[in-house]
Amino acid sequence: MRVVFLILFILLNVSGVGAETDISVEEYLKQRAKMTGTVDVFDVDLDKVRHLKVMEITDEAVVTRDVDRGDTVKLNVVPGESIKIVSVEVFADQVDMNKEFTDEEIQTAMRGYFEKRSKITGTYMQYDEAAGKMRNLKFESLDPEIRKFGKLSISTATFTDDKSSETVKIDITVVKENGMLSVKSAKIKEN
Repeated sequence: MRVVFLILFILLNVSGVGAETDISVEEYLKQRAKMTGTVDVFDVDLDKVRHLKVMEITDEAVVTRDVDRGDTVKLNVVPGESIKIVSVEVFADQVDMNKEFTDEEIQTAMRGYFEKRSKITGTYMQYDEAAGKMRNLKFESLDPEIRKFGKLSISTATFTDDKSSETVKIDITVVKENGMLSVKSAKIKEN
């Protein structure tokens, strides 16, 4: 029985399984960011996934910027094993918490949301509950009208379904939090 485990261990090591622990921190982070363009790490204190861009790799930590919040996040990275948040420097301290955003700034945040999520495949993926299917959508336009309700701003984006060529409208809601804009929801409008 020990011989079987020993042979299995040798075969796994020779075949490269587990070899990801032998790669550099930089290469490991590139692999982690391959699909989304960011290193995605769950922050327990925030109770959200942070989408991080690597700014600097040092012997002590990996310094990153949270693309959604602007925070500087330092990470401890062990390739193939773990990525842990060491410290967070909150960007909101440097932001005007009472800033009133213009319609252009709100539209830029909305467009940025769709562009970021279309980066890899060229289409924005959204589940259509009424049709009961996932749609691959190509961005066409964003209505110039912004409807404002307190901290919320809502507009409608027009897309074309990549497969059926149907026109699909999506209501996008942006909320002002901590002096910054973030997308609260994007839902397909029912006809």
